[in-house]
Amino acid sequence: MKHHLPDFLRELRSRDRITVAALAQQCDLSPSVLYKAEEGRPVAWKTIQAAYEGLCRTKDESVALLARWACAQAGKETPSDTGDSCSEEVSKQIREIKSDALEFVSSHPELAPRVIRLMVELTAPQRDLFIRFAERFSADEATRDLTRVWMRTTA
Repeated sequence: MKHHLPDFLRELRSRDRITVAALAQQCDLSPSVLYKAEEGRPVAWKTIQAAYEGLCRTKDESVALLARWACAQAGKETPSDTGDSCSEEVSKQIREIKSDALEFVSSHPELAPRVIRLMVELTAPQRDLFIRFAERFSADEATRDLTRVWMRTTA
């Protein structure tokens, strides 16, 4: 498989012998947005996911698709790139996160739905703040102590 996102997208589509127009129609998208993606211009993840994720045959290809898109968004990939260090690193991080998430959900079946439900209800800035708080809470005893006191006084 090609390393550059547009090449990867074209390869996924070509492998299934599907035209851009047919793929766009299947996904209820405009062909122009898919041409844009295959030309290497920025396209939202939800567009890439809707059109190309179904063409991935393995979980590794799905992870590679997300990783290549993320690298392209970060400007870490150009047509002249010969290596794939960015998408390999991102793929590795995605696999680790998925593994950690699966382990958490399976080992805390009563807690995972509550956490997910709370996260979904938050806005993006609130989620970022919550994550920063959780990171600090897990690493800093003073933050845990302060939180305990705050929770006791507001309960």
